[in-house]
Amino acid sequence: MAPQLAAFLLMFWAAVQSNSSVPSTASKGVCSPPPKPAVTIPKRRTPAPPVPGVHYLGAVTMLVSLSDTGSICEVEVVKGIEAALDKQAVSVIRQQLFQPIRQDGKPVPGFMTIQRDFWRGDTSDTLVSLNADDSKGEVPPDARTFPAGDVPSLIAAGKVDGNRYWNEYFRLSFTAPGAALTAPSTVDEQGRHVRLVEAVAGAQKREDMYAISILADRLPNYPQLFSRSEYVATITGQLKREGAKTTRDSCRYVISGVEFVGSIMQESDGPSTSHFRGIFSTVMKGYFLSLDVAAASEERVLEIASSVDFKHDR
Repeated sequence: MAPQLAAFLLMFWAAVQSNSSVPSTASKGVCSPPPKPAVTIPKRRTPAPPVPGVHYLGAVTMLVSLSDTGSICEVEVVKGIEAALDKQAVSVIRQQLFQPIRQDGKPVPGFMTIQRDFWRGDTSDTLVSLNADDSKGEVPPDARTFPAGDVPSLIAAGKVDGNRYWNEYFRLSFTAPGAALTAPSTVDEQGRHVRLVEAVAGAQKREDMYAISILADRLPNYPQLFSRSEYVATITGQLKREGAKTTRDSCRYVISGVEFVGSIMQESDGPSTSHFRGIFSTVMKGYFLSLDVAAASEERVLEIASSVDFKHDR
């Protein structure tokens, strides 16, 4: 599947080069004014080691200031371990994706406290770190036994109405203003996976160009994969080999109440132009369900991904 993904939007992004050589910069939003809130460091049990043969070093506690768009304004170490580990913790947090804090349903600037745990190898210099509340995105044990519909039924469940797509099986929908929709876009001959829909919006202005694709890949295709992060890595690994550079790696991102694990990469269109591409995956009804989004900026990628809506059963 990865080679097909790598070829996605090749013709579309060739058009970008003739439109502009200057990438757009979306606003990072409004940051919280001073004063900063006081931070209470929670008492926690020593976390279990994520891998064998490592011992716990401690946690770096950070105060993260987010804008009303979810962009990081500032990361301050409140309590650290040592300079090198503190610096690494801040660097990792700055690479992660956040949604804005909401108050009465509206996005507002604010602060959040994050702790990042560190372990070191017992007999080596191996260093492992995870956020204290990190979810590895494991595939639930019962997900592989879910009576999943076959690929033809997934295709039949999808409908296109103008620039809107709806899929009854996954109960998802999105509207793609100014885009041409193709559904389905690509179907595996062996019925293992499908690109349910592909929406491509060309425009005179580079910042208005975008594309989004919904992909479904049967869980039984990957008996050796146990997490969403590993699945995303199978896709982004191919893109890296073709020259893409990671800008946001294996981050959790909640879209319409559904937690995805995603990575954002920068792909070159030529000597002086590039675009951003996000791969966001979750596990749903017997499939790895993924959003493949391309746009002129990271912020635009996240905005488009967030436009996908899931109708939750009550």
